[in-house]
Amino acid sequence: MPEFVLALRILLIGVLVVAGVGKVRSSAAFQAAADSLPAAALSLPGWLGPRVLATLLVAAELITAGALALWTSAIGFVLSTALFLVMTSSLAKLVHDGADARCRCFGTDSGVLSGRHVVRAAALMVVGALGWILQTVAHPGLPVTMTGAGAAVGGVMAATVIINWDLLVYLRTPAAS
Repeated sequence: MPEFVLALRILLIGVLVVAGVGKVRSSAAFQAAADSLPAAALSLPGWLGPRVLATLLVAAELITAGALALWTSAIGFVLSTALFLVMTSSLAKLVHDGADARCRCFGTDSGVLSGRHVVRAAALMVVGALGWILQTVAHPGLPVTMTGAGAAVGGVMAATVIINWDLLVYLRTPAAS
């Protein structure tokens, strides 16, 4: 079981680091990410403008990834579950309200927000919750060791699929002739 928990950790770390770094890799990428956050559509206070919101989001992503790197602690799983709960509910509201918003979750334009983005965030929330349960409830006090090389590879592969989730949609789309 520790190897499975390790795979969940690595999956979440990979997704969160790529998301955070993708948004701050350049000032243009950060500005585009900030512009894609419709603070008004989410009924947030006026002082919480797009740049502040983007800064808080990147900080939350990278702090959560750091907490997940504490191999014997469940706090990273708790933080990731909370972060993806906020993301899932925010995305669901935007999609439900038909907001004209684009996904820049990983720093690049992944198209107009849709149900697939909500599903991705919800799946990551479930991964965080499952990791927390397995780390603390199912095996309280059981440290996660670094012996699961296969689990680490599985976590990296799963993170790659999640990061490229939007590209998978294009596999179902017929090519233009």
